[in-house]
Amino acid sequence: MVVDTQKDERFADNPLVTAEPHIRFYAGRPLRVNGHAIGTLCLIDQQPRTLSEIEIAQLDDLASIAESELSLVELEKVQQKLKAEIQHRVAAQEKAEQANNLKDEFLANMSHEIRTPMNAIVGLGDLLAESRLSARQREYLTAMQTCSASLLKLLNDILDLSKIEAQKLSLTNKPFLCKLV
Repeated sequence: MVVDTQKDERFADNPLVTAEPHIRFYAGRPLRVNGHAIGTLCLIDQQPRTLSEIEIAQLDDLASIAESELSLVELEKVQQKLKAEIQHRVAAQEKAEQANNLKDEFLANMSHEIRTPMNAIVGLGDLLAESRLSARQREYLTAMQTCSASLLKLLNDILDLSKIEAQKLSLTNKPFLCKLV
């Protein structure tokens, strides 16, 4: 509290004291929100004066009310930011789920569309293997059968993966030899 600004050397060059509005009295209370000083609640007068204990308490009460209101405004801003972030994340999750569903659908359709002609190639290769072939033709056919079998296995694995992701894979119980797995 500064009772008379003209008698306080800190205000000797202050234009608000030396010129209009000719402030002579100053009392201030810092305003803090979340531990951060954000300003000051000030009382000013053009006449020197002192504050009573009651007036000082009232200044403190008024500052506390202002801090509470500022805290509420800050909380509302944080709440709005959180709501916007939640909406953004929900939209991103929905978009990711939609993209994942489209991928699953694409994998299922494409593996089926490719697997059908691949099965025909494997079957035609098997039929061709039963015919008379030269050594060179048999070598080519063996390479074709190996490659087509590998490609068909890959396509089946892709289809199985898309079924696993879509939770539509059914398992078959069959005996097997561990040495061969």
